[in-house]
Amino acid sequence: MKTIYGILAALILVTTLAGSPVVAQANGKAKNIPASAPPQRREIERIVREYLLQNPEIVREAMLALQQKEEKQKNLAVAENIKRLRAEIYSDADSPAAGKAGGDITVVVFYDYFCGHCRRSLPALEQLVARDGAVRVIYKELPIMGPESLVAAKASLAAARQGKFAAFHQA
Repeated sequence: MKTIYGILAALILVTTLAGSPVVAQANGKAKNIPASAPPQRREIERIVREYLLQNPEIVREAMLALQQKEEKQKNLAVAENIKRLRAEIYSDADSPAAGKAGGDITVVVFYDYFCGHCRRSLPALEQLVARDGAVRVIYKELPIMGPESLVAAKASLAAARQGKFAAFHQA
C-alpha cells in the first residue's frame, strides 16, 4: 500500500511542482486550494501532501530517478554521436596513432598538452600498447587549456605530418 501511495505522491508531486495550486506553509497546512476544486481533488492533494511530509525521502528518490533518466538520455545521445561520427573518429588520416594499425582494440585519446591528467595517463597508455600487440591508440587534439594548448596542438599535428609525432609527443 505504501508503494501505491509513493507512486501517487511522486506523480502528484510532479504536477504540484509544475504549478498546481497547492502551496505548503511552515505551519503544516495547505493554502491556495480553490474552493471550486472538486472535493475528491482536495482530498487527494491533502493525502499526497501528508504523505510527502511524512516521507520526504520520496522527493529525493524522485530527483534521483530523474537524474538517472537524464543521464541515460545523455549517454544515448553520446553513443548516437559516436556512431554518426565514427569515420571521423576512427579513420581520420590527420589523427596520429600508435600501436598496431589494424588493432583489434582501439583506444581514442582526447588530450591537451597542458592537461595534467593527460600527462599522467601517458605512461599507462604506452604500457598498454607495449604489453598488448592488438591495441591501437588514436590521439585526438583537444586544445582546451588556453592559447598555448592550441599552439602545441598545431605543432603536434605538424610533427605528425613529418612522421615525428611520437618524438614530439614524448617531449
